[in-house]
Amino acid sequence: YKGGLGLCCAGDRKCDQGRSLADMLMLMHNVLKLEFQFYNRPLRYEELTHHIAAGYPILAILSGHRGEHVVIIDGYRTPLMIDVHDPERGFLILTHKELLVGIHTGIWVGTILITSPRQALVSRQAGVPGS
Repeated sequence: YKGGLGLCCAGDRKCDQGRSLADMLMLMHNVLKLEFQFYNRPLRYEELTHHIAAGYPILAILSGHRGEHVVIIDGYRTPLMIDVHDPERGFLILTHKELLVGIHTGIWVGTILITSPRQALVSRQAGVPGS
């Protein structure tokens, strides 16, 4: 990840290579040792706010013209606004509906809820260089 404005591989597209969702889930479980739940659907706004308020990020799986794409949701605002970190587009503030129907990013088709204990997430992050 070479961020700048949060853009994936700004200036160097070598790392912009697709992998399967199964590969990503296996990496999250086997390498990062994250516990998570996968849902084959988007979250309702109430579900989203409950999970974020508990201190856990949400990974939204989007489907668009270029295939599947994953963004991180880590905050919410009222009314029905959410904070989205997109590796291709940077930080966005979108309505829940905009994310559901894919006005800016692709249609929200699946969800990964991180369920690892919060302290474990903080400890792992502290040990990751550059985080």
